[in-house]
Amino acid sequence: MNRHMPVHRSMGGFSLLEVLVAFTILALTLGMVWQIFSATAQRATAVQETHRAVMLAESKISELAFTDLVVAGEDTGEVDAIYRWQRRVEPISEGKRSTRLTRARAPYRVIVEVQWSPPAAGLHGQDGKLRSVVLTTVRMGADE
Repeated sequence: MNRHMPVHRSMGGFSLLEVLVAFTILALTLGMVWQIFSATAQRATAVQETHRAVMLAESKISELAFTDLVVAGEDTGEVDAIYRWQRRVEPISEGKRSTRLTRARAPYRVIVEVQWSPPAAGLHGQDGKLRSVVLTTVRMGADE
């Protein structure tokens, strides 16, 4: 036996290949997590936009409660240069009217449609299509 033979001890650590594989796995994982967070943020924005449109439509219906008699007609408007709304009030003429209604009062259908385009259309995979919400109710108004 040779007593002067050098003893080779392996240095603890990772090889270059192991480090590259670890970074590749980390990059793929972070990419998937980023996509999940991005999709979740898009959905949250879409829900918030829809909620705001429904609130606007409800407020346009509620405005009619402050008038004495609802009458047939149409009006439109815009809010924040994003949401466009249209309110139509039309008499309900299908079927027989109740005999309990006086001649001065009649039912009217109130239809409110709110349309909007996502402000960041085309970014992050959004399609940029026009969105809309329609609410319909019945209010009592003047007989025509």
